[in-house]
Amino acid sequence: RPGSPERILKQVIDYYDLAEGTFCVDYHGHKVSVWLKDGADPATVMVLGSTRSILASPGSGDGSYITMKGLVFRHAANLAQRWAVKTGDGWRMEDCLVERCNAGGLGVGGTGTHLLRVTSQDNGQLGLGGSKNINATLEECISQRNNYKGFSAGNEAGGGKFSATDGLRILNCIYRDNNGIGLWLDFKNKNYLISGGKYTGNHYDKPRYLGAGIMVEISDGPGTIEKAWFAGNSGPAIQIGESMKLTVQGNTFIHNYVDMRDMANRAPYHMSDITITGNKFKDTFVSTSDHTWSVIAVASKRITLDGNTYDNVAGKPIMYWGKLRAINSLDDARAKLGFETSGKASAIDSREPATQPVN
Repeated sequence: RPGSPERILKQVIDYYDLAEGTFCVDYHGHKVSVWLKDGADPATVMVLGSTRSILASPGSGDGSYITMKGLVFRHAANLAQRWAVKTGDGWRMEDCLVERCNAGGLGVGGTGTHLLRVTSQDNGQLGLGGSKNINATLEECISQRNNYKGFSAGNEAGGGKFSATDGLRILNCIYRDNNGIGLWLDFKNKNYLISGGKYTGNHYDKPRYLGAGIMVEISDGPGTIEKAWFAGNSGPAIQIGESMKLTVQGNTFIHNYVDMRDMANRAPYHMSDITITGNKFKDTFVSTSDHTWSVIAVASKRITLDGNTYDNVAGKPIMYWGKLRAINSLDDARAKLGFETSGKASAIDSREPATQPVN
């Protein structure tokens, strides 16, 4: 009905699995069966179906240096791990919206792409990510409420995954309320900067740690995560896995932890040259997982943890370090690990900062 809210139906594979709010495609019989929510009669409502999988891309020709402003892309019938919109060399997108696509929303490709105030939301699998892009910039962009179809977050689902990038810059962006990892930098990312923005409310049921705010995995670096706000993720605010040359500085963590993981089977990638400094931790901690995290690992992995501020409930650990387990105070961290020689305990404001308007 005109003016009624749009409702997305979920697809089931077998006709006998149909239930309220679902549809099934009989590819051999060329038939679509739907069971509308609230028992609505299909003859009395507008039902929209889509067959087009790509809404915009460079194509096979010279699709370079295209500027788009204020455009809306929605309802792509794309397959898993496919983007509805994918950029090319020199593309610039401003104030655009990509939403309600079957799988991936917006994929950043090419060289020199610039996205400004672009939102990718309510997509079936992924929001805003990309691969093999060079010197791409995302500025004041939003990726939210993605993976409504419930794809496995351990594979590729949630706010968005970037891989094999060089010179990626993510500035004052928001990755929030995604079903899975918010922002995922996975495999061979180098020369990247994540500065400002918010990473909040990302979540996953089982296992909960796949609801991380940001995950950086098997990436070369150098990379920086700075001046961002983290709260309310079901997993760690930042999960660092088998990555090198990463600096985490000037961020605020509210009831959300930072975890360093070093799995033994990821050679030649391993944890090394990690600096965590100048951050604010309120009712949270720094932890380690997988492989060897002894006192010797501080030097062998070249881990620096210093100059941070802690505001924890009395008696709650500020770190969990390998077999040493709980580190309960700054004095404990200094004596056992040589960390936080200039760290301090002080009150931290937990009020979320203001942000730009959201669609």
